[in-house]
Amino acid sequence: MISLLVTIGATNLLLGYALAVYARRAMDGGWFAGWKEVLPQEDLSALDTLAFEMEEPPPEPAEPEPDPLAEVEAAEEIPPEWVDKLEAEAIVARSFVEASAQVLRLEVARYREALIRLEDAYLANRSAATKDFLENLKQGVTRLNRHWLATQQNACDFLSGHIETLGQFTEIAKTLETALLDQASQIESTCNNLMMLDVAARPAAAAKAIGDEFSRLLGLAHSLRDDLSDAILSTMRCEGVLDSMDRKVRNDDLTGMCSRGGIELKFHAWWKDDPARNRLASAAVLDISRIASFNRKLGTRYTDRIIAGAASLIEKLLVDNSGLDAIGRMYGQQFIVFFGDTGPRNAMGTVERFRQEVAAATFEG
Repeated sequence: MISLLVTIGATNLLLGYALAVYARRAMDGGWFAGWKEVLPQEDLSALDTLAFEMEEPPPEPAEPEPDPLAEVEAAEEIPPEWVDKLEAEAIVARSFVEASAQVLRLEVARYREALIRLEDAYLANRSAATKDFLENLKQGVTRLNRHWLATQQNACDFLSGHIETLGQFTEIAKTLETALLDQASQIESTCNNLMMLDVAARPAAAAKAIGDEFSRLLGLAHSLRDDLSDAILSTMRCEGVLDSMDRKVRNDDLTGMCSRGGIELKFHAWWKDDPARNRLASAAVLDISRIASFNRKLGTRYTDRIIAGAASLIEKLLVDNSGLDAIGRMYGQQFIVFFGDTGPRNAMGTVERFRQEVAAATFEG
């Protein structure tokens, strides 16, 4: 029995040695070169020293995977007027969808500013608004929104016309197209409401109704602005270019602090610097309450000043321990604070201190 076991063991050793020699020769001879394509990518990345060099092409090489971005660039025809607008702002768009979102981001900012100028005139005269003033204001708001609807429709037509050729950006384009269509229907409703107002018969009621429509239109503009920011960030994720994010995407125009893009870049850097996923990190969202009531009473410009003042105060309170702590404007009156190397308990203590300081502050101007 013992001799049988020894014989079996020796046979296994010889067989294993023969297979090892055979495999080594096969790998040296390039027989397994084609397996590189079917090995899991994580296996290849984990073993930096492992590489299968192809000494000669395989008999039937597989066709290379198409580059979605190359397909998109080849199929796209970005309108010349869009190119001019992007170049004027020194914006580099890497895809048709990103170009669409960037152009619309510029346009919605112009539309918002024009709307705020009309709101300023309304607020300055609402207590003693004449019928002629209200009629002119109604017509001005309607004209502005008709022009804005045409701009949106133009962008929507370009998106839908390229929807079948956008590759990895298709879902982003569809989401953006849906947002534009939803905006269009609501703006059309506002225009109809304005045109039905009888300022001659009931000027006070008409003035209040116009104020309500201002709030609605500005809310839609802010919502679209946020959707466009999301679309731009989504295209950058698809392209793998978050690290090269432009300053205009990283920074918030109103507060000067990080935008959602800037905060995402912080998260991205943190994710890359902690491959073992061992470091603590916390995040908190701060929201300024009752901002809508300030908006109705004082107008968007004053509300913007309140948001900017609160942002400046919170930013001064932020203690930077690791170089990765950051605060950014998330949406409208919401801020997101990122705490590196900080657990939830310590983060909550810091956030509560922020809340107390902001609640006790007085903002002038």
